[in-house]
Amino acid sequence: STELGGWWTNGVGHSPRATVPHVYCIPHALFLQHTTAAQLRGRMVRWITDKAAFDAAVGGDKPIIIDFTASWCGPCKMIGPVFEELSKSAGGLQFAKVDVDVNKATAATCGIKAMPTFQVWKGGQKQEEFSSADRAALTALIGRWDFPASADDCIPGDVVILQGLVSKPELNGVDATVQPRETWPANGRISVLPKVEQAAALALKPANIALQTLPDAVQVAPGSHVVVDGLQSKPELNRKRGVVVPGGENGRVIVQLASAVSIAAKPANLAMIRRASDGRGGD
Repeated sequence: STELGGWWTNGVGHSPRATVPHVYCIPHALFLQHTTAAQLRGRMVRWITDKAAFDAAVGGDKPIIIDFTASWCGPCKMIGPVFEELSKSAGGLQFAKVDVDVNKATAATCGIKAMPTFQVWKGGQKQEEFSSADRAALTALIGRWDFPASADDCIPGDVVILQGLVSKPELNGVDATVQPRETWPANGRISVLPKVEQAAALALKPANIALQTLPDAVQVAPGSHVVVDGLQSKPELNRKRGVVVPGGENGRVIVQLASAVSIAAKPANLAMIRRASDGRGGD
């Protein structure tokens, strides 16, 4: 066994000396340019270096996604640049990283047993997590918690997740369908109908809803509502909403963005928005 900064490896997995038991690097299917820890630290995602900073970061009203990583973890180095890139086009979701060697107390508190692990926290409570270097899973997780920047980002028929409701906390995490625009109040709120028995429509702030996306296995087709992601040549268009229109060639599809700009994108760069009419969110 070889000691690596307080951790040790036996050629199979990685385990700490004391605080966090049985941490293993997750196999990955990504091939990205190698990025060092020093390079990652120079980007816009903040690092949480102690337990007090972690408690402060996760205790707020806004959701935060945390990448638990280590400088020696190969899969972490592969998915790290993806996490960084997605953070640049996020709306209300905050992004942070925890180095399990530097902040062992937080890693132990959060029960980290595999890396990379991504956890979403809100109001001091862990909301969701997964352990993998899978870009599709990470993009889907971010899509579930990155609420729209304005009411214009939602349209009637979208299936959203309710979050951050203080007066009706029992509805947090519940699916809801965005209602026709004529039912929206004139104060910037969005009218949604929760998918629970005998529920009445609610007029909510954009911060209280999160758009949902469908798994990558769902094929896009003309008329599909999508979110663009992972564009290298035009990163400013990432996280923009659009509709797939007829046309396209060489395996690409044409997407009409809300800004009247059309792009030819690979299906891998599109996440389909969950709609009430697609059979997965209907009433």
